[in-house]
Amino acid sequence: MQQYGDAEKSYRAALQRDPRLLNSYVGLAKVYQRTQNYQKALSAIDSAGKLDPNRTDIHYLRGQILLRLGRKEEGEKEVEASVRIDNERRAQRQKQVESGTVPSPDFWATINKDRSIKNHRSIKINVDQYRPVKTSNKNLI
Repeated sequence: MQQYGDAEKSYRAALQRDPRLLNSYVGLAKVYQRTQNYQKALSAIDSAGKLDPNRTDIHYLRGQILLRLGRKEEGEKEVEASVRIDNERRAQRQKQVESGTVPSPDFWATINKDRSIKNHRSIKINVDQYRPVKTSNKNLI
């Protein structure tokens, strides 16, 4: 647990220097999630979401946290938003590939045969695996 305390201090120090450090909010949310402090995790991930509302990882992590808090419908919507945004970006990228404005993934595969290209698969999450956890409103960010 000491490592999480050290990580929390580091992220907080970084955010005091520059409160626009999006990844510090995400890291802080992950620390709180792993230590089962879901209210603080939600507050941190909400701060990150205000800085960049279109990051899929933020929506996904927020969904996981909400599910742990027993807020199933909200959590599912966040996970779905993550997948929707990701699929929209992939569709845009495919259009760029088809129009020739960016190289195709096949192009890069021929240049570096060691690189493996993975096909996108829809993300599925079993929301029932997230059990609600009793929390208090103490010590919010």
